[in-house]
Amino acid sequence: MEQKIIIFGSGQFGHHALMALGDENVECFCDNNVLLTGTKKYGKRVISFENLQTEYSDALVLIAVDGRLAYEIACQCEEGGVTNYLVYTLLMKNVSENDREKLLAFMGDPLNCARMRGEIYRNRIKELEKQIDYFKTHVDIKDMKPARGTLRYKQLKCVEVSKAFFLEVDELKIHPFLYAGNLIGYVRHKGFIPWDDDIDFGLIKEEYDRLKEYCTLYMYTADEWWEGKKETRDGREISPDMNSYYVYVWHDHFNVVKVMDDGYMVGMDFFPFDYYADHYSIEELSNLSLKLKEEMCSLDSEEEKIRLIERTRKENEKNIVKESGQIFFSIDNLVVKRKFFKNQFIPRDVLFPLKRVLWEGEEFWVPNDAAEFMTYVDEHPWDFPKDVGIPSHYTEIGEESK
Repeated sequence: MEQKIIIFGSGQFGHHALMALGDENVECFCDNNVLLTGTKKYGKRVISFENLQTEYSDALVLIAVDGRLAYEIACQCEEGGVTNYLVYTLLMKNVSENDREKLLAFMGDPLNCARMRGEIYRNRIKELEKQIDYFKTHVDIKDMKPARGTLRYKQLKCVEVSKAFFLEVDELKIHPFLYAGNLIGYVRHKGFIPWDDDIDFGLIKEEYDRLKEYCTLYMYTADEWWEGKKETRDGREISPDMNSYYVYVWHDHFNVVKVMDDGYMVGMDFFPFDYYADHYSIEELSNLSLKLKEEMCSLDSEEEKIRLIERTRKENEKNIVKESGQIFFSIDNLVVKRKFFKNQFIPRDVLFPLKRVLWEGEEFWVPNDAAEFMTYVDEHPWDFPKDVGIPSHYTEIGEESK
């Protein structure tokens, strides 16, 4: 093949690769050991990674090191802009090292190279999955350490911003209670879930609507905020105390975001709950939810989905009451579309009376029986979830350690 081949790694595997390819087909070695730069190994010059980047950008790099280290070097190449590489140990699984002609022909096919690069990462994913399964088996989720660094800073900002926001809307006389991941965090970790990065609250529908109306009237919409705080219309008046917030109304919840002076965003999500009539069954609500979910599939915009929710709610209003012995997610709560695993309504006394508790240094409302309520939110709250360790909203993976 005409393309220059550089072997990354001048140890034992590098020597094997040189013998398999032939001296005349290898340009040089590359090695991360700075003491070897400029020397010769097996008659070939050894260059640094920086030399590889600047002088041999069009070369084919054959990573010839131990399998686990090969993945690290593959990442190094990707991050350094060296994207045309193979791994020797994987190559040997496809072509015999004793057939030099076929070996060189295989390496000269770009499709083979691309497929093998994918195999590097697939193998690594399988290895990581095994590691995660191992830790899940041997570690109690309750014993996980709290977040640190940037993620911890954002968690505490969530607490600070939420408390300040609720003071601003104190006149509404609402009782938002910790919900979803934050309720699980309260019960399971006595604080935030270690990888959580926003804050969720539940509200009885009447209070939910009261807060949503206030926010849409006195706060910027997301578009107004990001388009430069355009003048509002239709009689809306942005409150001076709300000019650092914006609201986004979805068909299945709404969220309030505060943009901090340092550029970080703190999100508060709000979810509604309803009292359902005693004669109404969980099976009826489940069927309604499935029908709603199917109809949603044909709709593209949030506006259409909101209108569908409003229409469906009106059609079902005879089954929604001011107070009863059974509570459940409202049909405009995203959870109602997928979580009926207990196949029963939430008894009223599981939620009420709400309790005032200390959480992350501040007082918040929680359900009367928080541990029991949690089981309606998550089917397996004491197990490691699939997204363990992955912030899902405002934080990049890896920021938590900064």
